[in-house]
Amino acid sequence: MIKDYYVSIIIPLYNKNQTIQGTILSIINQNYENYELIIIDAYSNDGSWEIVVELAKQYSQIKLYRQINQGYSVSKNSGVLLSKFDLICFIDADDQWNVNYLSENIFLVNKYPNAVAYTVGYKVVFNKYTISTIVKEIEEEGFIENYFEERINGWAPHTSSTMFYKSFFMKVGGFPSLIGSIMSNCSWLIDIDGNIIKEFNGIIPKGKTEKFDYQLIKCQNILQNVKDLNIELPGPLSEDQYLYDNLAFCGNFVFSKKILSTYFKNVDGQTTERIKLRKVTLINPHMISLTERIIQNNLNNYNKVKIKKYLKSMCVGLYTMLLDEKKELIKKLIDYHKLLLIWDTNFYFIFVLKIYIWRFHRKFRYIFSIK
Repeated sequence: MIKDYYVSIIIPLYNKNQTIQGTILSIINQNYENYELIIIDAYSNDGSWEIVVELAKQYSQIKLYRQINQGYSVSKNSGVLLSKFDLICFIDADDQWNVNYLSENIFLVNKYPNAVAYTVGYKVVFNKYTISTIVKEIEEEGFIENYFEERINGWAPHTSSTMFYKSFFMKVGGFPSLIGSIMSNCSWLIDIDGNIIKEFNGIIPKGKTEKFDYQLIKCQNILQNVKDLNIELPGPLSEDQYLYDNLAFCGNFVFSKKILSTYFKNVDGQTTERIKLRKVTLINPHMISLTERIIQNNLNNYNKVKIKKYLKSMCVGLYTMLLDEKKELIKKLIDYHKLLLIWDTNFYFIFVLKIYIWRFHRKFRYIFSIK
């Protein structure tokens, strides 16, 4: 017997006036109607709020909330805390769903009720190119046999293509936020309950920041006495992968190869653009979380090997971003990410050599550019 589940859909919104209407209409047009749509607006100033207010007058499923801009992680966490139902899914304010998105996920929930999360295929649109991403299993649907093996093979769950249970979301701490203090010369990763995931002495947020809102976000007593606490916007790197990587330790993911979600990558404000402009603190919550699990030694040997291999593939991207950092900061970031635990000696030697070659090349180029 097919059970009709109710779903809480959450959209974090900030200045997406060109895309938000299309996103909402892709939800309204779903062939599955048992849902609430929660929109958390961080005081958009480009007309986005006015657009959603008008749509909310037409569609009773839409529930609107506004809060001070504390980044995407906080907006998404707030949406979950406000939600009525145990099944949760997010969609970014510049993405869209196929009309069968919800019904396919509900089909999977009914067929595989003991899973932790459900994910469908999605396509990434970037300028003139479209790339489809699906799980590389033989079947068209089913349990993902080894989550981290799939990650190594190039698949990743996307925020707008995954549904999960609220109870497991709360269990792993939701999405992380990065806060910091110049006076303390320190940063902290915190979870939805304000628990400190990791402390980073000697590192302060590098990107855009806003004053930390103690009323909106919980934090431990140790942080309540920090007078100049700020939060980095729009949030830490790969905050969604932190969530999904940790959900994988709670149980199984179920997949469908049907491509029912579209991720538009050629819009303003993407994380890749922040990285390109070096306007981001190079702290990867999901890498830090996984290395901590290895250190705690609570993994079997098979998973430990797979996770180390997965983390090593992540390192390739991280070390290229580290090339422009100051020497003393590179050492701290390598230590905090426990990269020596992941890299073998040869890999680390090559990394250090590349840093010196890159810096020599940049200095050499600068000298000869002076007229």
